[in-house]
Amino acid sequence: MIELAKHIEVLLLENDCVIVPGLGGFIAHYRSSVFNEDTGEFCPPARTIGFNPQLVMNDGLLVQSYMQAYNTDFPDATRRIEKIVSQLKEDIYRQGHIHLNNVGTLYYNMNGVYEFEPEANGFFTPSL
Repeated sequence: MIELAKHIEVLLLENDCVIVPGLGGFIAHYRSSVFNEDTGEFCPPARTIGFNPQLVMNDGLLVQSYMQAYNTDFPDATRRIEKIVSQLKEDIYRQGHIHLNNVGTLYYNMNGVYEFEPEANGFFTPSL
């Protein structure tokens, strides 16, 4: 899962959406700066990540990242991702959740729907 999380993290630095085929799409949302009245501090603008389980069609972005990282072809990269997604779904089903480092935690709720909790510290982006 670590390698998948790293690919998602890196791709979200330059893209607003990363689709994990067969799982869903991770979507970066802009969060404007806010003033914390309790501490008297401004929190800088950041991006937070959401998840849409309906975005499951392969758009090629993640596969391309795997192709470059592992110097492989499209079918092999696709198989690698399918294997990881299958294992990830199994882990979520058994454990109820899975943590993706620097991205967030994916849950499987009582209704059989995936829910996502992004990392609390926001998400770095070089464009802000």
